[in-house]
Amino acid sequence: MSWLPTPSPAEPPVVLDVPATSPPPSRRRRRVLAVLLAVALLVGLGVVVAARVIGRDPDDCDRRARDSAARAAADAGPSDAPGVVVIGDSYSVGAGLADRSLSWPARLAALPARVHVAGYSGSGFEPGALDCTDVSYPDRAPGAVAGRPDAVVVVQGGLNDWDQPETEVAAGLRRTAQALQGHRVVLVGPPHVDVPEIDAEVPRLDALLRRLAGEVGWRYLPMTAVDLDFVDRLHPDVAGHTRFGDRVARGIADLVGAAP
Repeated sequence: MSWLPTPSPAEPPVVLDVPATSPPPSRRRRRVLAVLLAVALLVGLGVVVAARVIGRDPDDCDRRARDSAARAAADAGPSDAPGVVVIGDSYSVGAGLADRSLSWPARLAALPARVHVAGYSGSGFEPGALDCTDVSYPDRAPGAVAGRPDAVVVVQGGLNDWDQPETEVAAGLRRTAQALQGHRVVLVGPPHVDVPEIDAEVPRLDALLRRLAGEVGWRYLPMTAVDLDFVDRLHPDVAGHTRFGDRVARGIADLVGAAP
């Protein structure tokens, strides 16, 4: 016996306007939740990929090369001051700043020092950190110090190696050290950032780079205690660059003959 009343002859049967293929509400909710989860994962992946600043095509690598060349052309400090060469990543180039000449190496000019920046956004000690050719630190180090035999060298980086094998990072750093033999070198470690996936690796990277610096005879300058503000959760704003650069300046002052 049906629970629906039998319609009278004068009344049309009751027809429920629900498509036969519509899933029940619980199934629809599960689908919505699955879509939202997928979107969240894609957004998170996008942040990490953007943070890595990976070069995926020749045009991207060309843009990075132009930014690198522009920053390298903006040497700062008195021409007769002791030379300082900075080998770095997007922090040294000033990624995210309207005026890239304000990136942290500019703060070293007041030591005084004549500062040359050899930076390349997205690069690291391990070539796999970036899909551009011959831009890792060991690849760029010889050219960075060419014609500057007496320069103090500041090697700044580590963040772009956050997901690379430690053995490969170590091999890249040792190759960099070979290219910089004869120079006084200070290794500047990674700071904390607002990208959780990368920031979780900073203590490990800091410990790894500190140990490797000791092995190759470099001074190590940790940056984990430096409080930075960011333009995009990863790259410092002008105030962040100022604090970063001032910390480095204090850490190398004795090497360029300046008062600390």
